Order: sequence, then C-alpha cells, then structure tokens
Amino acid sequence: MIKRIITIFFSFLLPVVCVWCQHDKNTDFRIDKRLPSVYLSFEKFGPRKPRYPSESEQGVWLRLNNNSCWEITVKTFGVTSEYGDVGLFYDVRRDLRSSNDLKVPVGYRIADISSVRTLKPGGSLVFSIPREHLVPGLYILVGFSYEWELHGDSGGGVLEIVHSVGFLAADLPSDPKIDKKNN
Repeated sequence: MIKRIITIFFSFLLPVVCVWCQHDKNTDFRIDKRLPSVYLSFEKFGPRKPRYPSESEQGVWLRLNNNSCWEITVKTFGVTSEYGDVGLFYDVRRDLRSSNDLKVPVGYRIADISSVRTLKPGGSLVFSIPREHLVPGLYILVGFSYEWELHGDSGGGVLEIVHSVGFLAADLPSDPKIDKKNN
C-alpha cells in the first residue's frame, strides 16, 4: 500500500518538476533587449554643493536603470533634490589599466543610517556624485539585488546577495569645464 501511494505521488509530481525545470534558452528577462538588465547612464555635469569638505563643487548626475522584468532593491540615503532623487551608496575603483599612482577617492559607503529603495521594472532614479570620483582611470560600482533573491531573507532586506553595476569615467561625454582646463 505504501509503495502504491509513493508511486502515485511521484507519478503526479514528476511531470510538474520536469515542466518547472525546463529552461527556454531564448528567454530574456530584459525589457529592452538591446540594453543590460541593470545599467547606469549619464545625465549631466553641473555645479553641486559639496557634501563633505574634501569634495569639489563639480558633479556628475547618473541614472540607475532597471531594465529587467523584476523589481530591484538598492541601499540609499536621504538627500535634498539638488543631489538627485536619492543618495546612492557606491564604491570608487581604479581601472587596472590606469596608472598605479592615481589617487582613488572613497565613494559613499553604506553607513548605519540607510534605506532600501525598490525600483519597479522599467524604473530608474537619478543620483549625483562629485566629479573627481569619475576622472580618467576611475569607475564606480553600485550594488543592487533582484527582488526574488530577497524572498525569505531573514535580515529584513539587508541585501545579502548583491550584484554590482559599474560606470567607467571613459564612458562620460566630454566635460566642457574639464576640457577647457586641459587646453
């Protein structure tokens, strides 16, 4: 009797598992198939009130774009609208092809006071950073998580699984103020 129950159970369960496990290699979870699922894009250069004494008054505004069919979450902090939609935590890194003596500034690191912001599919948000954080030879990395990775997250949305999206200084358009200084 037990064998019969187990056989019946698995005969119904197996087709469900097989359908669930099948993977269509042509499935694409991006909204716009020409772009990455999550990416940063340039918005503008402009004057920016320094948040810290070590920062210049020149800024770069970038947009974090969610081009996936899932919500994504990012760690943020509050700022006034002059800095963008939110303050976004990021790291500054040196491109390994650049000079070793290039000074790498510290980005905005995750602090005790932060929020988790959700971006809907197709959504975006604008944030600004000091211009010197994206000079030739540097790039920034912004961490994010997909919504489905946070299911059952015992940390209350602390972004335990974190992906990174980067933006290279080399991807910036010409900056008239910087170009004038170099001529």
